Amino acid sequence: MFAAYKIFWHIFQPANLLMGMVLLGAVLSWGRGWRWGRRLITVAAIGLLLIGPVPLVEWLAMQLENRFPAARPLPDEITGIIVLGGSLDPVLSANRETVVIGGDAERLTEFIRLALRYPHARLVFTGGSGSVSHPELKETAVAQRLFTEMGLDTHRILFEDQSRTTWENAAECTRRLNPNPQETWLLVTSALHMPRAVASFRAFGWSVLPVPTSYHTHADSPRSEWDFTRSLRRLQNTSNEILGLVGYYWLGRTREIFPGPSAPFPIPSQGKNIIEIKGQ
Repeated sequence: MFAAYKIFWHIFQPANLLMGMVLLGAVLSWGRGWRWGRRLITVAAIGLLLIGPVPLVEWLAMQLENRFPAARPLPDEITGIIVLGGSLDPVLSANRETVVIGGDAERLTEFIRLALRYPHARLVFTGGSGSVSHPELKETAVAQRLFTEMGLDTHRILFEDQSRTTWENAAECTRRLNPNPQETWLLVTSALHMPRAVASFRAFGWSVLPVPTSYHTHADSPRSEWDFTRSLRRLQNTSNEILGLVGYYWLGRTREIFPGPSAPFPIPSQGKNIIEIKGQ
């Protein structure tokens, strides 16, 4: 299922669909189907307008990034800190024999900052391989090298390398850590990704304290964007999160389609929930 989703997403992500509509429309416009070609190009042009000068995608991204405000101040005492993978590129890191950060580096810098602030907290980096072609290359190996080079004691860190998705992050962390409701865990990930991450951990009984990072939108109002490369990247990331939220809810993996700071559903015991969800 994981490989099928990856292939589906690479083919049908919005940026690729817009490009495909333009190319198909250009081909059709030179033949008898010129009317359909013109319509496809027009629809694609409207789509480009909506993701750039008209800040529709910016507004959607804002709803996700503003959903969980940063907790200020943080507690004096916590149980542990979990940071989600997704910011390191294990394939390119192996090829170049160095640490390559693919994006959202603030996840890692915030994790290091919090690890130094809470010297007795348990630390977790969760993220295996998100690559279909190179499943043997784990993000945890790159993270271990990065944290070592940054001077962080990696003996404090549990490196979870089996999960490939956000839901699997939550499942594997639950299996290995077996948290209880009295514990306080910080969850570090990008602000855009935080709603799906919180929904996944809540489904396994966690009451995590979100620490959002890597903001890409303004807090107050959306801005028009004339950099179409940046707009397409935002469209891709935002649509991926929206699709992930809807997909997890539809599959029964989460109980909240758009979670907020207060959980609207009763949080089940993690043991019963794992059995129910993994059976689907």
